[in-house]
Amino acid sequence: MAATDLADHLVRVGWPFRRAHESVGHVVQSVLVRGAGLDDATPAELEAAGLGGVDVPPLTPEASVETKSVPGGTARAMVLEQLDHARAEVGSW
Repeated sequence: MAATDLADHLVRVGWPFRRAHESVGHVVQSVLVRGAGLDDATPAELEAAGLGGVDVPPLTPEASVETKSVPGGTARAMVLEQLDHARAEVGSW
C-alpha cells in the first residue's frame, strides 16, 4: 500500500508516473534487501532513489488507510460515516 501511496503522492506533486514508479521501485528494492519495510527507508536510500529533498509522506499502513478520505474510503471518519448510514438503514426496516 505504501509504495502505491508514495508513487501517487509523487505524481500529485508533478512527477511523471514513470519516474515516480522507478524511484519508488528502487526504494522498495533497497529496503527489501535489508529485510525492512518502506516506512523504514533511510534518508540515504531515499536519496539514492532520487527522492532526496522530496516531502515524503508517512509510509505506514495507518497513514495509508487515512489518506482514503472519500465516500466509501478506508479513513476512520469515512468508515464511521458508513456505519452511521448502515445503522440508520437497518433501523428503518
